[in-house]
Amino acid sequence: LFVYEDSALVGVSARGGELFLPPAFDYRLQAGDEIIAVSEDDDTLVVNGRGRVNLDEQAIVAQRPATLQSPERTLVLGASDRIGLVLREIDAYVAAGSHTLVVGEDAAEILSARPTLKNIQVSVQTGDITDRTVLDGLRVPTFDHVMVLAETRKHSQDLADARTLVTLLHLRDIDEKAGRDVPVTSEMLDIQNRELASVAEADDFIISNTLISLLMAQVSENRHLAGVFEQLFRPEGHEIYL
Repeated sequence: LFVYEDSALVGVSARGGELFLPPAFDYRLQAGDEIIAVSEDDDTLVVNGRGRVNLDEQAIVAQRPATLQSPERTLVLGASDRIGLVLREIDAYVAAGSHTLVVGEDAAEILSARPTLKNIQVSVQTGDITDRTVLDGLRVPTFDHVMVLAETRKHSQDLADARTLVTLLHLRDIDEKAGRDVPVTSEMLDIQNRELASVAEADDFIISNTLISLLMAQVSENRHLAGVFEQLFRPEGHEIYL
């Protein structure tokens, strides 16, 4: 862990193909093993650290017990064709008894074949997510999380992003008037619209097309990264915290 000064080690790809993210602390590296690390580039993963360091073992404490999750209420605005995948991901992270409301154009049609879900109950409402009257009727401040997905079935990429921006502006105004700050995650399709959308003060933006392109570029350079991403992106897999 301390011989890589400019990189953060996160795992080992064993010579047999097995991934350890992370390996056990007593794991011994074998000939043919490869280091998995977060680094600026593929040529910055170099052994340049001090190696052994003096550690204060009194500072090492047991992990606190995980707090029990409470049911959550999530509002999804925008009936994207990816809504089934989104709901499955939400279901894997929230506590049993959680509720998700999906609002958007053709929402009922898209969700007619709902995925098998364990922890969330899904309600559907058809409506225009840019319509302030529709948004006011949803009681947005009562939700724990809000997601805004791009609706591309009837709209071009630019128009879908424009509609997302209008929705975000309405959500911020609703939150300010209610004196609440509900976390909002928004999907944008064109990275050039990211700076424009920042005026809406969403908490997180996912540039979906760009994200997929970046992932494919990484895997094309190193096929072993496909297994690493699969581990990191699974609900039950390991995660990276900054």
